[in-house]
Amino acid sequence: MKLRYGVWLTVLLLPLLPGELQGQRRDWRDDNSWSFSPYGGLFRDAYDVSPDGKDTGWLAGFRVGYDVSDRARFVGNVGYAESDDVSSGPLTVNRVVYDNQYIITTGGIEYDILPGNTSVALGAEAGGLWREVAFDRILGGGIAEPTGESGFTFYFVAVPTLTVRHGFSPRTALEVGFRDFIQPEDEVEHLPALTVGFRFR
Repeated sequence: MKLRYGVWLTVLLLPLLPGELQGQRRDWRDDNSWSFSPYGGLFRDAYDVSPDGKDTGWLAGFRVGYDVSDRARFVGNVGYAESDDVSSGPLTVNRVVYDNQYIITTGGIEYDILPGNTSVALGAEAGGLWREVAFDRILGGGIAEPTGESGFTFYFVAVPTLTVRHGFSPRTALEVGFRDFIQPEDEVEHLPALTVGFRFR
């Protein structure tokens, strides 16, 4: 937790650095205010209760952005995430394996605290996280396949984001992002994610 707070504090102090240390500020914008950003990455699944000690899943999705100024933009995000073998109980030879499946829909705003060809942006989003505990497979034998579906459960999430971009051209940029899907209801849960993608204009 101390490391997480330290990262955010460092980022917040970046705009206070002398101009020489902030790097060359080159304007890569054009007349197109819209952007499209497919991405993929890994996340830590707070709802993985399996005793195997593995709680990392994968996610993929895309973000749409609309610039409202040189440094600020509205963003919308749609994604899918999945983590394997999340059931509680002993790791026996014969057992049923379930996965967590997520549908992500969020929206918010983003601001470049360090503008330029290589930029750093902070953002805040909110929206919905739909989770289903889905049957995957049966290990061993002597167990009947479960019938029916559990359906999706809705969770409200608040999502702080940190994105580093490097422009290759006026229309293409590499993005590396950190976001934390925070479910604040009842006991607060964090699902932090690290993603890599490209932004196109």
